[in-house]
This record gives sequence, C-alpha cells and structure tokens, in this order.
Amino acid sequence: VNQRVETIFIDLNDLEDFCKQEIMEPDDAIASATSIPKIQLQQSIENWIKDIEKNALRFTKYFYEACDAELPDRDEGFDAEGSLAKDVIMKWRQNMLQQQRASGSETGGLPLRLKNDFDVRFKPRDSCKTLKMRELRACYVGALVQLDCMV
Repeated sequence: VNQRVETIFIDLNDLEDFCKQEIMEPDDAIASATSIPKIQLQQSIENWIKDIEKNALRFTKYFYEACDAELPDRDEGFDAEGSLAKDVIMKWRQNMLQQQRASGSETGGLPLRLKNDFDVRFKPRDSCKTLKMRELRACYVGALVQLDCMV
C-alpha cells in the first residue's frame, strides 16, 4: 500500500510449520467456517504444501487474492514520490468503471493485477530438491522448482 514492498514472499518453511501446528490442534473457527469435519481438515492440511509445490500458479493466485483482501489503507509512511502517475491512472480506471456501470454495461470490475502493484512469490522449502536445467521434464510444468544454474 505504501509502495515500499514490490514482492510478497510466502516462505513455505513457515507455512509448513503452520500446517504442522494445525494438524496437531486444528482451529475450531476454520473447521466451523468450512463445515468440514476435523479429520478431513487435518488430512487436507497434510497435503497442502505438496499441492502448492505441484501447482504453484494456482496457489499464487489464491495468495494474491488473500493479500488483496487484507491490504491496509495508506498511512504516513506512504512513498508519494513515485506514485503520482499511478494514482492518476487508478482514478481514471475507477471513473471509467463507474461510468460503465452507470450506463448499464456489465463489467466484472477492475482486475487485481491492475489494482495492486505488488507480486506474490513462493520461497521453496529447505528440503526442496535443486534441479539442473536438463533435468526439467514435462511433469514439472506449473510446479515450483528450484534450479541450479548460472544466469
């Protein structure tokens, strides 16, 4: 919000620790909100990290939406120096969206990627196997991989 962080890193080691804690003592609020039995919730949590590593793009979208939902308002630490143009463009987009709604056009709203100027990335677990470029196969498409290469 204050335009100081461009990338939000989700550390899968931290997420794995959280999952282990939730497996031992599942949160009653989560179980009641999802109306899933605790046993099934624990089994889903056990597979969650592996699912993220196998389909990183899908979960990047989910975490991006969660970050957008929890985004606070700007405060006194806001970096106004480089944001004037971005603010003008955002106001124009919002005005255009309001005009389209007023004219009766069906619009889905402003895409989150246009609304926010941050990105979400996963930091692999320490136990993640490092691959060489020639070891990449089709089964890794869409998965989170760690490469050993020179750039």
